[in-house]
Amino acid sequence: AMHAKAVFSIVVLAAFCLPALSETPQNICAKAALSSASTDQRAICTATRRWITAFKTGDLEQSMSLYTSNPQVALRGQPKLTGIDAVRAYFAPALAAKREVAFLLHVEDIQVNGDIAYLISRYWYTSVAKDEATYQDAGRSLLIYQRDRRHDEWKIHVDIDQATPDVTFPAPPSAE
Repeated sequence: AMHAKAVFSIVVLAAFCLPALSETPQNICAKAALSSASTDQRAICTATRRWITAFKTGDLEQSMSLYTSNPQVALRGQPKLTGIDAVRAYFAPALAAKREVAFLLHVEDIQVNGDIAYLISRYWYTSVAKDEATYQDAGRSLLIYQRDRRHDEWKIHVDIDQATPDVTFPAPPSAE
């Protein structure tokens, strides 16, 4: 447990101490770029796409299966959520609403260190429901993944979204 906390601290420090990534020209998870990604980077891109698909289709169970058993989620303007039950309770109403959703990403960086990895991306989210105003959110996201060795897959352990002045609508063509 102590080793995991140390690795987690290093990953978080590295994520926030890196030079500005807003100039990253290539979307690491874009279909055209995946051939040059490592096996772990491709697996993380796949896990990220699975989360987006589950979210867009309103599949709560699939969405929750992509998190570790004790995730931490900090979304812009919301209190921090700790544990899968809190994450489920937060997302359940949104996913049940069956809104029309667009969710685009431009993945700027993925770094893997053993069983821990982080992904930094720019995101553009639009939600439309009948008789409601269109909701748009754009910003930067930090996802920390943990490898689930039992199932040989990457799961989201930390999910942090924030508004940033360099990510605005419209999304660039590189976002998928």
